[in-house]
Amino acid sequence: MKVIPARSMAIVALLAACGGSEPTGGPGPQGPPPAQQVQVNGAVRHQKIDGWATHLRMWEEDKTNDRYDPTIEQYAAQVFRFLVDSVGINAVRLEIPSGMENPTNRWKEFREGRMSYSTWQKTRFEKINDNGDPNALNASGFTFDNLDFRVELMLAPLRQALEARGEKLYVNVNYTDFRWDATIAQGTLSHANNPAEFAEFVNASFVRLRDRYNIVPDAFEVILEPDNTEGWRGGNIGRGLIAATDRLKASGFTPEVIAPSNSTMDGSIGYFDEMMLVPGAASRVGSFAYHRYGTERTSDLTTIRARAQAAGIKTAMLEKVDAGIDVLLEDLTVGNVSAWQQWAAASSTKTSDNGGYYARVNMSNPAKPVGMGKHSDQLAQVFRFVRRGAVRVDATSSSDKQSVAFVNPDGRYVVVVRTRGPVGEFGVVGLPAGRYAQRFVSDERRTEAKDPVEIPSNGFVAANVTEAGVLTIYGVP
Repeated sequence: MKVIPARSMAIVALLAACGGSEPTGGPGPQGPPPAQQVQVNGAVRHQKIDGWATHLRMWEEDKTNDRYDPTIEQYAAQVFRFLVDSVGINAVRLEIPSGMENPTNRWKEFREGRMSYSTWQKTRFEKINDNGDPNALNASGFTFDNLDFRVELMLAPLRQALEARGEKLYVNVNYTDFRWDATIAQGTLSHANNPAEFAEFVNASFVRLRDRYNIVPDAFEVILEPDNTEGWRGGNIGRGLIAATDRLKASGFTPEVIAPSNSTMDGSIGYFDEMMLVPGAASRVGSFAYHRYGTERTSDLTTIRARAQAAGIKTAMLEKVDAGIDVLLEDLTVGNVSAWQQWAAASSTKTSDNGGYYARVNMSNPAKPVGMGKHSDQLAQVFRFVRRGAVRVDATSSSDKQSVAFVNPDGRYVVVVRTRGPVGEFGVVGLPAGRYAQRFVSDERRTEAKDPVEIPSNGFVAANVTEAGVLTIYGVP
């Protein structure tokens, strides 16, 4: 990839994420733009961006050795700073497993090496009612060690890194209650069939986050992948979210409600329809969430967008292991998503990269242990430059490349161009006057950055892309 400015410009070192020292560039090209163009129309606006999320998980659950792996603890702070500064993460999914309503602290046993991974994963969702009254919480019937562990070790450094940049972490609290096979213990309590008990559990988790950590969650995701649970179906989700939001409101919490979060796009449509039929549910849901496992059809994505628009709510794609830049761009443009998540924070290089983690940690390289995951450097071409509160605007281009554009809260534009081969010279037109820098990541993960150039009103940014990759053009001070 090379820029075609009025004078030659040297390739510079990789720029710091969304900031840092910018070299001074000369004027942009003069005269008419090339025949190939990306047209940006800032007057046509679409969704507002809530954030780019990660699940708070590393390699602590060591399936191979059937144990808890404590090595994550020495790398967590570095990992989460890397996710903010190099990848662009600014949102988290903070899970509240149903098995926290249980007087037996199995997480502590697992972390201390007194319980195997295989036993832990089969018992982690076992629920024992704290008492017979959902309106009178018995604190000794809850064990919050698992929640505290993730907040203190993972969420805290992520929040601190964002605050150092003047940004706020978006926190989505997500209830989990899996039963992917018959060996997963469920206990004597069903939150799915007892909305009042479910509300008590959710409220207790929110209160702990506020009172212990000064965290007031932005969102409440009702249930993770309900199709992988024993009792959570569309109607249960609707009744549960009504009871939970009533209880949360009484405690001073008003999070955005996210649902139904099925593992598949087609399955989420049916669950959504059932959920919205529950009296009172439709007025409380803020975002239609889906995952991308199983069959992935553009037609289903179009249906999800239409359902959400008819209901006056947002959409969000909140999990797909091995999702890369092409999935992200389709979800942004076809699904109109406001939030997006691949999966989890970091894995160790001792295992193969399955495309589910944003960062990889090489423990044999103490000088620079944290690096990019399989898709992260190209995802960062969007994440790092398009920040929370940005609005997507119209962008069109020729068929050999795909484009998407945004206006950040500070008014600066970002244009992302995905190429699937050499496309030659093209001009990006429709941008307001100002200074624009470029950063390119090829499909072979070679990265180049260019000096900013100044473009006048009605000017254009020129580029020449000679290979498949992702080009980001972004406004700078």
